[in-house]
Amino acid sequence: MKQILASAVLMLAASSFAAAQMRTNSKTEEEIRRINSEVDEAVLRGDKATLERLIADDYLYVGMNGNTRTKNKLLTTNVQGLPANVKYSSKYEDVVVRDFGGTAVLSSWVVEEIEVNGQKNNTRYRTTNVFMRRKGKWQLIATHSSPPIPANGKSK
Repeated sequence: MKQILASAVLMLAASSFAAAQMRTNSKTEEEIRRINSEVDEAVLRGDKATLERLIADDYLYVGMNGNTRTKNKLLTTNVQGLPANVKYSSKYEDVVVRDFGGTAVLSSWVVEEIEVNGQKNNTRYRTTNVFMRRKGKWQLIATHSSPPIPANGKSK
């Protein structure tokens, strides 16, 4: 009987700990999702001050074709805001945030709709963003984007 009671107490304690972890993780997940959106919006607005704050100095981007960009290159070449002839929207699908304490990983599909001078182009790709808590604040430290594998299973 004592063994059953001890097992029940242990299971209750473990489930309480797991529930507490889930609450912590959901707070982190909410914060990571918010920061991820802030980064996207800042890029579209050309808001370099926000990007300076949210992106780590040692940030590295790896694109779909293997190209890389640092924070400095991103801020000097890719953050201009949208031209008047461009309409852009994006949404995230199948978003998963994993919390590893001082590091969090957000992975998802990104679906983009881009219209330039009336010509529409839609793209869909996988992305992984890695965030690290530094001096009490989350920063984006790495991004990797991957194209979907074609239906025939062969990459280009």
